[in-house]
Amino acid sequence: MKGLLCYYSGTGNTKLAVQYIAKKTKNCEWSFHDFMKDGTPDTVGYDIIGIAAWTDFFGPPLFLKNCLKKMKGHKKHAFVFNTYGNMSGRTLPVLKSCVRKQGFKVIGGHSLNTPENFPPLINNGLKNDTAPSTVELKKFDTFINELDEWFFNSSSKVSFPFDGYLMPVFPRTMAKMFIKKKVADPGICTQCGLCKTLCPYDAISLAPFPVFNEKKCNGCWVCYNRCPVSAISVGSLRTEGKYEKPHENLIKKLI
Repeated sequence: MKGLLCYYSGTGNTKLAVQYIAKKTKNCEWSFHDFMKDGTPDTVGYDIIGIAAWTDFFGPPLFLKNCLKKMKGHKKHAFVFNTYGNMSGRTLPVLKSCVRKQGFKVIGGHSLNTPENFPPLINNGLKNDTAPSTVELKKFDTFINELDEWFFNSSSKVSFPFDGYLMPVFPRTMAKMFIKKKVADPGICTQCGLCKTLCPYDAISLAPFPVFNEKKCNGCWVCYNRCPVSAISVGSLRTEGKYEKPHENLIKKLI
């Protein structure tokens, strides 16, 4: 069986978890597709499609939802997966709904608790940097084993949690309330252009230093988190609460 793991990862947690899924399964030959780098995936020739994302203000990122609208499921089987920091919210059920609308048959899904990457929460002490716990990692492994069994026998069941269905859906306008005006310090910025490259909403231009279009910004914090020299300030935050790459504890657990 051939599978395609399609993911959108802001700071690397989701990518690391997707690679872990591929490493742990034995009955499927996987290929990877990065939505941010590779655009809309071609699913021809694949038996199973994995759709993975991180929780962006209690739901799937708007960028991913827009990417999914361009995909055609053609009744292919799929599973959904998300990583989250302190709260997953409605991410998984909304992701399932979006994928099904595109014509995929969703066989199961899972949410994995990981270190927090939302700077305001990290700055307030909610780092969550020991996640996932031993119990959470065991549940993740159980889900992967269920997937692997399904690859071998499609009549077997793959679990899907239901706790997220009780959460309300928050509008994206609320997320934008938590990200203040962004400024790049010309004395620190190296004009590398990484922030523009990584912005999923085309909200950054270079002139020659970064200029931020606040109307296009959807508050994902990727530019702030990933700036290699911490040249971008958001309100009063400069380096506080940054999450540039997967925490070493997470790497140890998923490598």
